[in-house]
Amino acid sequence: MPSTPGYSFSAYRIAEMALGKIGAFPSTDSAADPLEMRIALDWLTIIMAELAGKRRVFWLVPDTLTIPLTATVQEYDIQSVLGTAYPELGVQFPIEAWIEDAAGNRCPVEIITRSVFESYEDRDRTGPVRTIYIDRLYPPTMWTYPILADTSTTYSIKLEVQTFAPDFQGKTDKSTGLRSAWQMWCIYRLAACLGDGSIKRIPTEEIVGFRKEAEASYNDLLTYEQREHESTPPVCLYRE
Repeated sequence: MPSTPGYSFSAYRIAEMALGKIGAFPSTDSAADPLEMRIALDWLTIIMAELAGKRRVFWLVPDTLTIPLTATVQEYDIQSVLGTAYPELGVQFPIEAWIEDAAGNRCPVEIITRSVFESYEDRDRTGPVRTIYIDRLYPPTMWTYPILADTSTTYSIKLEVQTFAPDFQGKTDKSTGLRSAWQMWCIYRLAACLGDGSIKRIPTEEIVGFRKEAEASYNDLLTYEQREHESTPPVCLYRE
């Protein structure tokens, strides 16, 4: 295991273990077949990309981004505005947003859909920014509504986003980014893909078994490990 707590084996090691599950990498071999490893890493990339597209994945949420606002400007190319601060893995979708003034005071900003933004009859209205729309193109563009007009202080949008999952082809020590608890799910999920003909065709019952193990692990992880934990007690009605 790696020395850093909470982090998993490299993508290469995860792929080795999945290949071992289907009998393609016996323990007597010193290294996996290079072609089979390339295929395994391709499938690992696909699996992780699917996971990142299905739900919020905490290890793909980088530091909150800061997008400076300019008075009278409504449209912002996020990658150009952020420059080197733009996430290396890109922006898959936004999560939360706030507007912040020069003194650090923040106010929530609603992230709206394109249909809502397009429904505004006065999209060139000026005033305090209350909503933003971010498209799904690459690189993404952000529109503000209303358009900032106040020049008495500086404002910025604080944006929490989720990135795309990484491509695992390349260096043998490349990290999956997975938290350590997700390794079992990943190995069984990958083994099921590799054993259905991608590398070799194993008995159907074995594939079904791998899928069941992966599904059970996934569901268990979602119930606790993949949740934000807080100490705030439940809100309840108080009566004297």
